[in-house]
Amino acid sequence: MSQAMTPSEIPLPGPGGPGHPGGGPMMGGPMPNVPPPMPDNPNPMMNMMDPNMMMMMPQMMAMAQMAMSQNTAASTKKKKKASMWTEHTSPDGRTYYYHSETKQSSWSKPDELKTPSERLLSKCPWKEHKHAETGKIYFYNSDTKESTWTEPEEFTKIKEEIKKLEEKEAQADSSEKEDEEKDSEKKEESEGEEVVYE
Repeated sequence: MSQAMTPSEIPLPGPGGPGHPGGGPMMGGPMPNVPPPMPDNPNPMMNMMDPNMMMMMPQMMAMAQMAMSQNTAASTKKKKKASMWTEHTSPDGRTYYYHSETKQSSWSKPDELKTPSERLLSKCPWKEHKHAETGKIYFYNSDTKESTWTEPEEFTKIKEEIKKLEEKEAQADSSEKEDEEKDSEKKEESEGEEVVYE
């Protein structure tokens, strides 16, 4: 009759069983310099990972989370508020605007669709026009119904403000593009880094 074995003496199949690190009764316990087995993890892939890799996981997760939050912030920054106004072209080639909620159409560009420069210019009663016959530029004041061939001072000041605004926007776009390029370079560097385990 065979002798009964205690649970610790029953050999385990596969790695960790007799003749393998982690030992069964023939090995007498774990081998020296071999890390103990990780506790059971609900994700089986995690059980197969190198313990050194496991220690790096929080750092890698933090880097990934940081990269994702930067990308989200950048894309949110770029998204414009959706407008109910849409631009269309009439059969005779003129541009008109349609509001999908109110079903209203307009020949004038709505403020929602105007650039900051266009909004500034729309505050000025003077508008620049081209004479149909001569092609010469003239200016018309919609409030006073006055016309002139010389550029009014008020119109000149608005144009200067617009120029400053556009330069400021160009600088902001340039620095935003530089920031995006730097972020991209950092991301490429972090992806290309070789992790060394000791």
